[in-house]
Amino acid sequence: MSAASDDDAAALFAAVYAALDDDGPRAVLADWLQERGDPRGDFIALQLAAPPSRDAARRMQALQRAHATHWLGRLASLVPPHEVGWERGFPARARISVKRPSEARRLVELPELATLRALRLGRLGEVAGAELTRRVLSSPALRRVRELEDVPAALVPTLVAAAPPFSLARLGLVDADPAEVERWLAASALGRGLTALLVDSAALGAWFALLGRLPAEAGLRTFVARTRPWEATLTRADGGAWTTLTLAIDGWGESERAAAEALDALPPASLREVELDAPWRTPEIAQAIARVTGA
Repeated sequence: MSAASDDDAAALFAAVYAALDDDGPRAVLADWLQERGDPRGDFIALQLAAPPSRDAARRMQALQRAHATHWLGRLASLVPPHEVGWERGFPARARISVKRPSEARRLVELPELATLRALRLGRLGEVAGAELTRRVLSSPALRRVRELEDVPAALVPTLVAAAPPFSLARLGLVDADPAEVERWLAASALGRGLTALLVDSAALGAWFALLGRLPAEAGLRTFVARTRPWEATLTRADGGAWTTLTLAIDGWGESERAAAEALDALPPASLREVELDAPWRTPEIAQAIARVTGA
């Protein structure tokens, strides 16, 4: 590719990053790449056409398998290519995978981050330290991020201090304490736009008590507590009571007993409905469900 073509490509990609919600610059870029026989143009065009046909979906998968690492460019060494989710021709979901601070520093200025809307932090905080992590999370390139997961509870003060350019709708925490999260939700602007909170915790009762204390105007509508071997999802309508719990159990025996113990920590008749996704319903589970629903 000539120097002039390189400049044209850079300008076209910059136009995409400057108008993230507009498909127009992406379509222009797709046409330009297709005219030059670049398969990325076909991939962008196919992803912009919704819904894709079965043949188009197979074509997209083949192109992604063959070229994703190349298309990621400077991001390829910082996020596992096979874990990247692509939307409208660009990375939309990724997990950070850095092994040393020098790699984390490269994240601060990368415009390629601009199309990400969901990000898993991986070991970023552990590898980079608080100050460098704050700089990464403050990057204007992350302005489109709405979902953040793999966030250690110890990193929450750094996240709050970063005053990030994004407004989160979904947050996934690791090793979180309900009391600390409650204080953070009340004091931080980051908590105001949340509609979904995920935690790796078996303390379902403590989290349910926290949820019950949230003000009616809080926007949180989905709460997920995950621990092997079960996952509990609580939902509510806007500003209403938490009414429905979906309980998924992976296995039986000890798995079901652990899930029943988690349900037993909830107040009696505190839920309208419990939906069970499990191999079968044991007497222990049935009794726990009857207690929390008042059935």
